[in-house]
Amino acid sequence: MPPLLLGSDLAETSDSAFIFALRLASLLDARLVVVHVVESTPLPKGKHAPLAKGERAAVRRVIDWHQASAKQLLIRQLRRVGGGPEQAELEVRSGTPAVELLAAARKRRASLLIIGKATGAGGPGHVGLRVLAATRVPVVIVPGSARQLPAGRLAKHLHLLPSLARPRTVRKRRAAQRPR
Repeated sequence: MPPLLLGSDLAETSDSAFIFALRLASLLDARLVVVHVVESTPLPKGKHAPLAKGERAAVRRVIDWHQASAKQLLIRQLRRVGGGPEQAELEVRSGTPAVELLAAARKRRASLLIIGKATGAGGPGHVGLRVLAATRVPVVIVPGSARQLPAGRLAKHLHLLPSLARPRTVRKRRAAQRPR
């Protein structure tokens, strides 16, 4: 089975999504990949780049330090929710969170993308909304306050996943509805 992919923002409010993803991966005997994105903008290149070579290297060191710190925080979060290093593969990327989560899901051919609900929001938050708008991978949004989540019930229905990934008929219907 292709892996499950969990997007983590390292906050304690995303622990529920982490617990849910661990349970679901265990029930399905699937690999779990946890991705955290250190938000950054790409460094400009070429002769018009405002940074000198030494400054570019310094900025690169800061980004590397942030990625290493994020990896340690992911390990702590995994331990905090009761998981071990053998239960999940941890990956830290840098860039725009929604873009990088989608790229990780494509690269790994994820069967399911799991994200937490944004703190205080009625829905998934701006990163989640961007992911939902652009992905063909089924997405589960896990509420931050839930402790007993129905991973078992969802696992029973995962054989339906290919049909949830925007079937061709839905795409054709949407294309036909667009104004010309």
